[in-house]
Amino acid sequence: MTGFPSPKLGMRTFDARVEFNVYQQPDVPPAGPGVYALLSRTMESGRGLVSVLWMGESEDVSTVSEGHPELPKLVENGFNAVAAFPEADPELRKKLLHDLLYARQVWPRCQPQPDDF
Repeated sequence: MTGFPSPKLGMRTFDARVEFNVYQQPDVPPAGPGVYALLSRTMESGRGLVSVLWMGESEDVSTVSEGHPELPKLVENGFNAVAAFPEADPELRKKLLHDLLYARQVWPRCQPQPDDF
């Protein structure tokens, strides 16, 4: 870690804004349970742009990119950062993930889309 505070990424559910900490690779989130997003962060015309490539929940967000089954596809699509929101309760993680995914206008680029989206 660089010692500087992590940048934030705000994502909306249907009724709330959730602030994720962002860790630019090779930095990783601290070990622990939470909801995560695998991102592509770029600069274009002096503006920072973020694309969400994959979202999920895990007992340990520090390991989600290591050995990810879609890592080649993620890297091909510019994967270079992990956003994490700590949440210990597995049921709350699943609900938050569902709400974040379904409140978005665009499904994450590398993630399989369910039939009901």
